[in-house]
Amino acid sequence: MNSPIQTFVYSEILKTFTFSVAQQLTHFYQSMNGTAHDLMDPEAPVCDLNLSNEDGPDKVSIDNNAMAALFIYHFLSFGELPELNEQEEAWLTPVFVARLKGENPVYQLSFEQVKYILWLYENKRVSLDWALQLVHTFALEYNGYQQNSLLQIMNVDQLMQIWQESFIQCIEESKDAAAARLSKQEEKVCQQRQEREQEQKELEDAILWLRYYEQNKKAADAKLAQAAEAPTARYRKLRCLLDQDGILWVNGTGKFRRELIVQLSEQGLDSYKAVYVGEGITDIEVGTFYEWNQYHLLAVHLPETLRNIKKCAFQDCKKLAYIILPPNVRYIGEKAFGGCKALNSLTLPAGLEYLHSKAFAESGLICQPEIPEGCGVIGRMQVLSDGEALFYIPEE
Repeated sequence: MNSPIQTFVYSEILKTFTFSVAQQLTHFYQSMNGTAHDLMDPEAPVCDLNLSNEDGPDKVSIDNNAMAALFIYHFLSFGELPELNEQEEAWLTPVFVARLKGENPVYQLSFEQVKYILWLYENKRVSLDWALQLVHTFALEYNGYQQNSLLQIMNVDQLMQIWQESFIQCIEESKDAAAARLSKQEEKVCQQRQEREQEQKELEDAILWLRYYEQNKKAADAKLAQAAEAPTARYRKLRCLLDQDGILWVNGTGKFRRELIVQLSEQGLDSYKAVYVGEGITDIEVGTFYEWNQYHLLAVHLPETLRNIKKCAFQDCKKLAYIILPPNVRYIGEKAFGGCKALNSLTLPAGLEYLHSKAFAESGLICQPEIPEGCGVIGRMQVLSDGEALFYIPEE
């Protein structure tokens, strides 16, 4: 802007409209376990762009004026941002048109749509023509709030002419920076796409290996025997072997404790892609994989002898995408699979007796698993044993 006063007034308009709306949407987005990191992704989120006024339990209401307000930008960053593409502009044009007409319908946005709107707010801009029309509309509304105030704009049309010249100058001066930014974004998108393809291949390989051993029990037993005879690490009755295919074989009886995983980590052996837990293990203890191998573990095989998956057992295994719960599992504890972002689906065993209400908190499950008949959804529980039987005691 040409003067500090004009810059201040423009900043006040931004503060009055844009920033407050962005804060409200961000609060909703974060309350639904969205992260600011996702909004920095140079590749646009994928979602249904159809705006709807149909209410729902997982939707947030936002009126047309608020939607339009998001697309007024600080002039300093305006020139460096790429414009909305044709699909995005077609999606938002009815919002802008309604704002210019003074209409104010209310939309019901899903979590994915809120994410997309916030992503556009951070990464894209409207065309210069739309920007000027929107700023002019909000400047007039701002003036209405500032009646008899020193902050009132005396001549909106004259100030709009100054701001238009400033926008044009900003775009011209930012051409090189905008081109460099776009090139960097495209390079990052390409790199991320390659990383995702590599991750998908690693997941498919891990699943293929586990399924091979699940169908070839002799081969699996040979690996578990090797773990018992020449273990990579041991703890009490547990022995484990990390093989050349990146599979961790766990042999033993009783409880699978985190101490075994800690030993592996201390040896620098924490990049295994899959875990095969042998028969005889009855419990995955509290926090067994929590804070260990968060970004490598992709797939897990569990034994039919397993009875309990305790609190935080697999918490924050962010890339864990394949696990089948065996039929004899009776108890799944708090955040047992919390934060497992890649876990999209899971079937609960028919014999499950107790499921903690937060067992899958912040996971990637698209929908809550169907709870078996007779299964109690509970809060905190203690799992006790007298050496022969297990007892599930609710904590106070």
